[in-house]
Amino acid sequence: MSKFRIDDPYEILTKDLLEEEYVTNGLTDRQIADKYSVGSKATVWRRRKFYGIANFQPNKSNKNASKNRSVFIPIEQALAMKEEGLTHQQMADRIGCSRMSVCRRLKEIGLVEETPQAQHKLRWHEDLTDVQIRFLLGTLLGDGNITPSGMFQCNHSRKQREYVEHKFKTLFSLMSPNERVSDREVTLKKSGKTHQTCFIRSMANKHVKRMYEEFYPNGTKIFPPEYLRRSQFGSDSLAYWYMDDGSLSGKACYLHTFGFGYSGSYEAAAFLYDRFGIVSEVKRLSGRPEEKAYRLFLPTCHASKFFTIVQPHILPCMLRKLPEDFRSVG
Repeated sequence: MSKFRIDDPYEILTKDLLEEEYVTNGLTDRQIADKYSVGSKATVWRRRKFYGIANFQPNKSNKNASKNRSVFIPIEQALAMKEEGLTHQQMADRIGCSRMSVCRRLKEIGLVEETPQAQHKLRWHEDLTDVQIRFLLGTLLGDGNITPSGMFQCNHSRKQREYVEHKFKTLFSLMSPNERVSDREVTLKKSGKTHQTCFIRSMANKHVKRMYEEFYPNGTKIFPPEYLRRSQFGSDSLAYWYMDDGSLSGKACYLHTFGFGYSGSYEAAAFLYDRFGIVSEVKRLSGRPEEKAYRLFLPTCHASKFFTIVQPHILPCMLRKLPEDFRSVG
């Protein structure tokens, strides 16, 4: 039985290929990673280790190794930070060392159990913070997407780069060490027009994959009302949904739920009322196919409550989506 997942994106790194490229041809892990478009040389190294292909030359000395090994975290401090609910990266930032140094120390003092990790999924076992969960719940109702393997991704106009950078920072603990906000050109099939966009994609994560199973039960994204009612969906989630897929109309506003159809839009309206007491109307936009013609409209009399709830979480680069009297910050 294969030790890797069926959806393994690096299935090309077979034992035969690695023996040929690394042992016979003498390529380094970095050269193999570059040749086969693998995210990092660490992925190649892990595959070699798994297949029992030993290093053919001594490891290069890590100029930071001695510094990292000298990091000492007292048990009392480690326990206090865990009680705070800090992630390993947050602990590292506070102490002034690498995340790996924190992981090693917590393992030494028995506060972390080492979990076997899929060779290509560096972030597979990474826990999500509450902030990340609420962010994902909101953006998945908008422009965010999850791949079947559990990778979050989104694509926005290059004009929204500041917003994309914020999303990248929010999910930084799930990103590949080499990942950055990337610029892309997207050509629409129908119109043939080319758009300048910004794109990010996280690494696969087991918690994100569970979200995929809720939002994509049949491979197509839906509005999952029961899951959302049990979830941590909060006012910040609502703000992300609006920043992603909402628009201002005078002092009223829309949530563009076109992708959820009529029934999904109706469920979204019911969820807004149950969760926040916000009244909205399902409106049909003429000229669109029936399955993508419905969105939520919040008239002025009800939109004011909506804006009051989301305003504290609207980013400065998205203030244009609020009426003038809600745009004060701080």
